Parts: sequence; C-alpha cells; structure tokens
Amino acid sequence: MDTAAPQKSTYLARIETLLYAPDIDRKLSEPGFRDLPAEISELTRRAFEEESAADQQHVHEVLYAINVASLALPWECDAVWPNHPLIAGIRRTIESAWERSERVRHERVLQSAPPAAKFEQWITEHIRDHRSNVSHPLFRFLKEEATLDQLRLFFFQETPFDIFHADLITMMMPGIYGVVKQEMAHNFWDEMGGGRAEAMHRTIRIDTARSLGLDTEAHVREIHRFCCEELALANMYFDTIANRGKLLQGIGAMLATETMVPGRINHQIAGFRRNGLDDGQIYYLTLHAEVDIEHGRGWMRNVVLPVLGQHPAALREVLLGVERRLHCAGAVCDRMLRFLPAAAPAQARALAGVS
Repeated sequence: MDTAAPQKSTYLARIETLLYAPDIDRKLSEPGFRDLPAEISELTRRAFEEESAADQQHVHEVLYAINVASLALPWECDAVWPNHPLIAGIRRTIESAWERSERVRHERVLQSAPPAAKFEQWITEHIRDHRSNVSHPLFRFLKEEATLDQLRLFFFQETPFDIFHADLITMMMPGIYGVVKQEMAHNFWDEMGGGRAEAMHRTIRIDTARSLGLDTEAHVREIHRFCCEELALANMYFDTIANRGKLLQGIGAMLATETMVPGRINHQIAGFRRNGLDDGQIYYLTLHAEVDIEHGRGWMRNVVLPVLGQHPAALREVLLGVERRLHCAGAVCDRMLRFLPAAAPAQARALAGVS
C-alpha cells in the first residue's frame, strides 16, 4: 500500500462474491471462478516462498475476507459460505503455507527457549525488548510529530484486529475450565463493558472512530484499504484461535498483546492530545492504557503459567504464538513508519474515509 487510493484485486472480488453468493455451487461453475482455488494456491506459493509483497497483500485480503465472513450474521446477508468445502480448502492452503514459513522464520528463537520454570521472566524481558515495542521509532513519531490526519489514519489501520478482539477471546474459551477460563472470562467481561452495552469495548472503539470522522465499515466492505501487515496481524489471531489445534499459539499471541499494548497506546494518546483532542474523543485509547496492564499480568499468571505447569511441552507452541505476534507487530510498525509520514493531509483523510 502506498498513499495512492488502493484498488480491490480480482482475487478479493471473486472470493467475496463466492462467500455471499445465493447459490455458491452454481457460481463455481461460471468462468472466472472454476480455477480460483488453483490461482490462489499459486498466489500463496509466491507470497510465502518467494516473499512477494504484492502477492502477500492479495493473500491476506482473501484470508481476512473469509475470516470476516465466519462472523457474518445470516439475517444481514442473503447467504454466507465461509465453511463451504472450497472456501475451507482455500483457507487451509493459505494458512498451512503461512505457518510453514513462520516455523522456519522463528526456529532459532524456539530453540533458545528456557525451561517452563524460567519462562515468565525470560518471556517478559523478551517482549519488553522486542523491536516492535514502545522503543520502535514509530511511537516517537506518533507522540511528537504525527499530524491529526496521520494519527487518524493509524487508528483506522489498526481496525482489522481490534474490532474483533472480544470475538477472538470468546472463541478461545469452549472446553477450557478452572482458573484459565476464569481469566479469559474476566478479560471478556471487561471487553463487554462489565455488562453495559454502551461500555462494550467494540462499541467504544466505533464511537471513537466516529468522533475522529472515520469509516467504521471498511473492515467488512473495503478490506483492500488496509495494508498487508495489519491484515496479517488480524489473520494470525484467527489462524491460531479459530483452528483448535493451534490454540497454544493463540494463547501466546494474546500474552504478547496484553503485555505490550499499554506503553504503545500512551504514545498515541500523547499525539492526539498534542493535536488538541480531549480524552473523551479518544476514550478507546485511554481506556486500554489502563485495563491492559492488569490483563497482561492476569494472562501470564492465570493462563500461560497454569497451562505450562500442567503441560511443560506446550511451551514451544506458546512461544511460537508470541513470536508470530511480535513479528506481525514489528512489520506493522515498519510499514506505518514508512507509510504515515508520506501521507499528506488530503490523502490521509481519503485513505481513512474521514467524513
């Protein structure tokens, strides 16, 4: 993605057509759709074996469209087919190739993991010192230099994962019991605003987006407007949580998120304040600067450590989830540091759908 208006690819357009087709099997017999699985298989190969940036963008758009459809409401669309065998096969093709490349990428760190008894201190320091944390120059830029339009655009680009956080926590909980489920439920209850609909974090995020004049439906209707790295971050969570066999990775990814978020958010808050916004206009950010500190501690002590205490061999998969999250976050930071300073005011407003 650059500062020009992004265009929807034919891959995304066709997968969205299939996902919501009234008769998907008839649609699959039409020209342009019959060969789509083979086309996406080749696209996936180029994306992860040749590391083609353009193909990675297309692959993550397709995968995110499938993930969004998996949460679609049947009373809001004529049909939705995220579990159709062809769609499921496309998803498996992409996620399997992606995970293979990720295991190779992170093998050195996985081999350096400490025993379970020393994991808490080691992983806390590892996350703290990772280049995607608050020391990344992106956050100094957001705090000290970014214009209001650039800050808006960053908030907009963060949507694909943030908007579905509560749904992903919900998907983790079935079949889990005891203190682990209690911690997840506590996290979820906070996301639910303590039982008050107007205080639900998703609602607050949408309210904050509206206060910033942002398009609040683009994550469903205009997926191509999000950069590859932000889509990959969201897709990584769906991959590791919706696929039950990867749940340990999902637990690790959430540990990285809850441990890292507060310091990074504080720099965004400072940037918005510098540009004249009050805390009420950015309440989603100020709220998470407070609650995520507690969530980080709770996730470590009540989810990760109990799991590792009973199953020490699970450490490698938990760590892989941490590493996948850190890598995705680092890629987001790198892209945003290149992307945001180049976005002139009119371009930034257009890209974020500022009304």
